[in-house]
Amino acid sequence: MDKRREPRFAAEQCVTIVTLGERQLRQTAIVRNASGTGLGLFVKTEIGSGTVLRIELEDAIVLGEAMYCRAMESGYFVGVQLEQVLRGLGELHRCFREFREEEKEDPVKPR
Repeated sequence: MDKRREPRFAAEQCVTIVTLGERQLRQTAIVRNASGTGLGLFVKTEIGSGTVLRIELEDAIVLGEAMYCRAMESGYFVGVQLEQVLRGLGELHRCFREFREEEKEDPVKPR
């Protein structure tokens, strides 16, 4: 299992982002740059400053806030401040699956 405290983002990596709030919008974004506390994303649809984002990776979900959104020739560049990281989701899923299988084999009987 990966022991890093933060997920790794590679430049030009595709991620899925979901805007959270009244109107949820799911779209693909491209990571242009990354630091320990932020991301620069290229998206096709404008994202308002202050919008909360869920960024989905292979084994992690990152929550962040759009700090700014600048128009570019073929889309938008969004600066995101990272807030929360949920990682090791594959391991969590495996543990949950094992728990369910054990529960089926030895169910707890009600009193």
